[in-house]
Amino acid sequence: MTTEDEPGRSPYGPPAASVPPGSFGTGAQQAPGGPGGALPPTPYAPNPNGPVYGGFPAQAKNTPATVSLIAGAVTVLVGAFQQATGVMLPSLMARNGWSTAQASQFFALPFAVVNIVLALVAIGFGIAGLRQGPRGRAAAGAGIALGVSVLVSLVVAFVVIPLVARSL
Repeated sequence: MTTEDEPGRSPYGPPAASVPPGSFGTGAQQAPGGPGGALPPTPYAPNPNGPVYGGFPAQAKNTPATVSLIAGAVTVLVGAFQQATGVMLPSLMARNGWSTAQASQFFALPFAVVNIVLALVAIGFGIAGLRQGPRGRAAAGAGIALGVSVLVSLVVAFVVIPLVARSL
């Protein structure tokens, strides 16, 4: 294996000193690196500050940004679950004799409360994540965007649509 800079040179440093034939068992010890005892400098010398394990420096984490992104993603999953189970709503209403208001209290209100809480968590932690510096800004921004979009959809569903329906 050779390096790209110097063909023929090993990336692991210089080769070990060769031992001439017949020198084994003579009692003569050779110093590391040759007769002078000094090793040639290599870029692979040991770290003077001690061993480094892992190879990568520790990076700061932006926990609020991560929490914001997770809360925003969970709001999307809760909304998807609500839509998927909404298919069962007409059969539940018919079987139990519920009015639309009763079905809404049973079905839509709990999902709305959970989504409002998660959206506020996503927005709050997203703002905190943006204030912590450049790392994690994308996650914080995504969490804020998801939280705001859920709040806007809930306002439309529970405020705008009923107002429009009353005016008709």
